[in-house]
Amino acid sequence: MYNSREKYEEMVNQYYQPLYRLLFGYCSNGQDVEDCMQTAFLRLWQCKKVFISEIHAKNWLYKVAVNCAIDIRRSRWGQMQPVEENLSLYTDEAMDLFEEISELPDDYRMVILLYYYEDYSIKEISRLLDTKESTIATRLQRAREKLKSKLEEEYEE
Repeated sequence: MYNSREKYEEMVNQYYQPLYRLLFGYCSNGQDVEDCMQTAFLRLWQCKKVFISEIHAKNWLYKVAVNCAIDIRRSRWGQMQPVEENLSLYTDEAMDLFEEISELPDDYRMVILLYYYEDYSIKEISRLLDTKESTIATRLQRAREKLKSKLEEEYEE
């Protein structure tokens, strides 16, 4: 249980930044990211579930946050929002790559972010998104191919 103040604060401190990065790649703007994070951390605080390990708790937290982001993206409001461009913390190359990733279809973008930015394995992503491992592997491969072709086109220009 993470409703003791110390354990809860430890989880928030440890996973705030990685979760923010993941959700920012999925949501349209910072406010949506903050809403998803607030929802996820509030549910963690209220959760009565006993987690087997910290990894189990992390996966649960990420799943709640990702599901919240999916709900926002599916909503009429989420579809109308432009992607926020305020990511001045990153280099130009990282921003170019992140921009290309953000233009990928949702399914491809999520697997790229989870695999490369959050270091999840295909098996873990499969469990997190409730999707077959073979589907995750295919999405990852197709996302890589799309990114490669887009980056090659830009390089040639």
